[in-house]
Amino acid sequence: MLAAEPDRKTLLEAILDCALRLPELDGGGLYWREPEGGYRLAVQRGLSSAFFAKVDRLAADSPQAEMIRQGRLQCNCSPEQAAVPNLGGPSRRHVGGEADGGCATLIHPTEPAPL
Repeated sequence: MLAAEPDRKTLLEAILDCALRLPELDGGGLYWREPEGGYRLAVQRGLSSAFFAKVDRLAADSPQAEMIRQGRLQCNCSPEQAAVPNLGGPSRRHVGGEADGGCATLIHPTEPAPL
């Protein structure tokens, strides 16, 4: 696939598909940072279109965008899953997903290394 020089969307879909092979993950999405500092959902799988419609764009000044900018793994667990281990000091702020039966939302920011 990489030898064929895929476009950005194809590459992001392949990354998400690989991540969703983990048995603990049922759905997810990848965001692309926009020039103004917000984020746009570039690819998604496994959750309702209603859920993804709520999180399609994250404004630069939104709490969710701030969580991404912190550059560390963060976990939001629903009350039923309060016993989930703390993953490196993550925040427990609400980012949504319970309507889809989700018990946790993970945010793992990844940025390219500076050239």
